[in-house]
Amino acid sequence: SFLYNYTGHGICIYEPFFGDIQAYTCHFFERYRERMFLNIPLILDVVKTYYRNNHFPMQCYFPKDEKKKYLGILKDGVIKGDYHEKGKMYVHKTYINYKTANLLSHDAKKELLSTLKQNMDLLEKADLGYEKKGLGALYKFMSEIESGLISEVNG
Repeated sequence: SFLYNYTGHGICIYEPFFGDIQAYTCHFFERYRERMFLNIPLILDVVKTYYRNNHFPMQCYFPKDEKKKYLGILKDGVIKGDYHEKGKMYVHKTYINYKTANLLSHDAKKELLSTLKQNMDLLEKADLGYEKKGLGALYKFMSEIESGLISEVNG
């Protein structure tokens, strides 16, 4: 379930997430519609389509001042946004489809791989093998993109 309202910029979705709030901007859903090639005119129908096809993203963080930049990994793409620690809120700003966009800059890919490796090491120490398995699959996928084994399509 989620709560939505319309602001001066369009629809905004709010969803509880284990003590945090997930906030999706209208821009996020516009980019989701555009980059998933959806012919859905009503933005609320785009929201419903997103929720039917996606669950909570796996997040990787990049600290910046009082908020953390993060990537949320989904089945078909990536969410980019901010995590505001004081407000315990994820703000999902945009969506990037794996198939149609240059996923990340070279430096961001290296930073993501480094962060994933650090998180995998922490999970290993905490004996959380199941969680490490998921990060391991993502790490392998991102490593293959970085090494050129999987080519990206520039869109």
